[in-house]
Formats: sequence, C-alpha cells, structure tokens
Amino acid sequence: MVPKLVLLALLASIACNEKAAPTAAPAPSSPKTPAQPATTPATPTPVAEPIPERANLETTDVEALVEQWLDAQNTGDFQAYSETYAKRLTGIKRVGDRETTFSRDAWLDDRKRMFRKTMKVSRDSQSISTGPASAVVRFEQTWQSGKFKDVGPKQLIVVREGDALRIAREEMKASTVVSSKRGLPVALEDLLFGAKGIEGFVLSPAEADWASGAIALKGSSPFIASRGTSAKLPDRWKKLVGTKITLYAGGAACQNTIESLHIVVGVTPHFMFFQDENGERIALDETAVARDIFDMGTPYLMARTVGSCTGDIAHLGTISRPISAIEIATTSGIDDTVRKAFLASAEYKSLQSDFESYSDSKPGPWAPSSLAVFQNKDEFIAIIAAEASDGCGGFAGALTHIYRVQENGSSERIGAFPAFFEVTEAMDIGSDGLVEFVGETHDGGTGAVTFIGAPNREKGYSELHRFGWDYHDCPC
Repeated sequence: MVPKLVLLALLASIACNEKAAPTAAPAPSSPKTPAQPATTPATPTPVAEPIPERANLETTDVEALVEQWLDAQNTGDFQAYSETYAKRLTGIKRVGDRETTFSRDAWLDDRKRMFRKTMKVSRDSQSISTGPASAVVRFEQTWQSGKFKDVGPKQLIVVREGDALRIAREEMKASTVVSSKRGLPVALEDLLFGAKGIEGFVLSPAEADWASGAIALKGSSPFIASRGTSAKLPDRWKKLVGTKITLYAGGAACQNTIESLHIVVGVTPHFMFFQDENGERIALDETAVARDIFDMGTPYLMARTVGSCTGDIAHLGTISRPISAIEIATTSGIDDTVRKAFLASAEYKSLQSDFESYSDSKPGPWAPSSLAVFQNKDEFIAIIAAEASDGCGGFAGALTHIYRVQENGSSERIGAFPAFFEVTEAMDIGSDGLVEFVGETHDGGTGAVTFIGAPNREKGYSELHRFGWDYHDCPC
C-alpha cells in the first residue's frame, strides 16, 4: 500500500510587440503557377526545459557529517553538535521502553543537559544509503555517561541544506539499558506475522545479497519494494517453497502452501527524498525511486502463500494448534470499572503531570480513545489505551493497560505498555484459557503489527512481537 510523480512546469508566454517591417508589393503571378493564399506564420509552442537529474549525495560528505556529530559529543562541544542539525528536525529519544519525540529546539534543550557531563559515544556496523537530496545512515550506537550505558540501533536522515549537509531526523530505534536486570521481550520463534502493504508473512530479517532481479514497487505510505531471491538464499529457506503454513484467524486454523519467497523493504521516506532544499520537486523516474527505496530500507524475507486461508498470524508446519475465538463483549459496567482504574493508575497520573507541565493553564485529562472488552468463559479481559499529541515541541504520551475483570466487578491489572495498542484479533491459541491479542501499535508514524500474550496466569501480559516498516519522515 507508487503513485506517479507529477512534475509541474510553469510556461511563460512571450508577447511580441515589435512593429512589422514594411514589405514589398507582391510580384504578378505566373500563368503556369497558381497564386498561393497568404498564410500567417505559426507561433512556436513553448517547450518546458527538462528538470536535470541530480547526482546522489556523496557518501564521503555524509560520513564527514556523522564524524562531526560524533566528535562533538565525545569532546563536549555543544556548538559544533548543534551545527550538525537542519533547521527542521525531528528527534526521537528512547531509553529502555520510554519514547519521546522532539522538535529541533526541544531536542537541543534536552541534549544540552547531556553535555554537562562527560559522555562516550561510539558506533559499529555503519551503513549509508544515498539519494539526490537525502541519505540514510544506520549504525549500532553505544552511549555511556557515568554509570548509565545503553546500546541500540541509531538512524540518521541526512538532507542537503544550502551548500551543506545536515541531520533532519535522528532516532534511537531501540534501547537496551546495559545495567538493567529487566529481561527482553519473549520471542515466539514459531509465530509469523503479516505486515501492512504485503500479501504474505514475514519470516526473517534478510541479507542484501539474498535479493535478485527487478524491483516491484507499490504503495506510498509506506512504499513497499519487492525483489525475488538469489542463489545466496540459505537452503533452510529455499526448502520452504511448496511446504505448508498454518494460518490463524476468526477462531479457525487452516493450511496454505508457500508459493514463493521474496525480499521486501517497506519505507516511508523523508519528505526531502522528493524535493530539494527550496521545495522544488526533483525529477525521479519510477525505476530510480524503486531502487532508492529498496536500498534505504531494512530487508526482510517474506513468504507468499496460495490457498483459501486468511489470517493475521501463522506458523510453519502442517499441524494446527487448537484455537478458540474470543468474542468482544458489550457491558457498560465493566467499561466504567476499567476506565476508572486506568485513570487512577500511577503511570497515567505521571503522564498527566507531564501533560499539565506543557501548559500555562491547567488542561483537562487526555482521555482514553480505545477500549475493548472480551469475554473469556466466566471473566472479562479488557484492553484500554490512550495517546495525546505527536511530541513536536509539546507533550507526547501513550499508554496501554490490560485488566482482568470478574463478574462481581473486581478488577486486576495484568499488563501495561508505554505505547498505544489497538486490538484487531483476540484468540486462545492452544485452548489453554489464555487470550492472545493481535493488533496495531502506533510507532513512529506507521502502524506496527504487534502480538501480546501471557505464558501463564501468574506472569501477566507482555509484548511478544512487534513488526513495522522503516519510517524516515518528519511529523513536526
């Protein structure tokens, strides 16, 4: 889920007001040659000059900017650090599971506090993809100051601003706090997930050399670029073609056949991908767009299936697990109980305090905007979520709680997430009395497919899987 790129040319009409020069009287016609009628010379039609294609940004120039950005942090030079950023900037900060989005001024205010202490910033496994007006830089960042240390993938979007390159978007894609004893989310290796814009299931991250052949491109938000697989695709994946895959949806499980494998990339590009620093549209043909989209995104191996089954999640194999559909319930009493518990929680109150700090007058509470209740035998499971603003220089908050509610009205919170999660499917895989949820998490501009479950009644719910395409644009 590629529209044609439309180039607008302004044609200036030229008016000729010069006097016509006097002309001699016409000579008599020859009897053998009939006289020709007088004609008015045709005015030539103005032709728009083609917009010249621009060369991609130089990788060495992008690397020099990243070096300046890195050195400024390690030497404590805040002025040099500030000069690496574009006038229009989005900064996304993640520490553990907390996420904050900033505009340029707010980002630099937040970063300035870091420069009060000595820090050590390093990178590893860097890659750079360039286009005519923007570049994508990815690397693994290690950031340390005092006793705090975190590690995670960092992404920079570099654009041309005047005669220089500047960072227009910076995002810490994930943060693992090294000193934390908290475990990472559980990964269910046998479950596979679809994603927005594709007809198939994502099997695994892919290597670039697994792809071969022409690039097919569709959609726009995000663009989905797809290629066939090469001879370098590992045998363990090649052997899947022609095998069965089990799909789950609507309380049923059935098998489709894996017809083909593809390498796919999904990207919502930065707005500077299509224009120069003056806002003028860049001449890009569809082949060039497809190539650049494929190069700038994260590649994944995807299985396309044939058969009559549909589903949100799947697993490889021919034996389906038992599954029960969990129906949504309509009961205003439980809705009220859950909403009151959510608004009274410490997490919500903390975010509400932040919300109020962004206003001179005391604003009202940011209200829950998603509430779904599911009946599971003699109890109810409710998921409630709220979010407010995009964080562009102001408040940004998102929170999801899961509650178990008994018929007598007593409630117990069994899950909490610092994100906005909206349910699309509820089911009991294995018919063990535990409800699993598939839905969408709002994540950096694009929806991410998310799977939530609980290993047992005592452990509570956690986010088991989240998958989303790359988002490079600037919401601010």
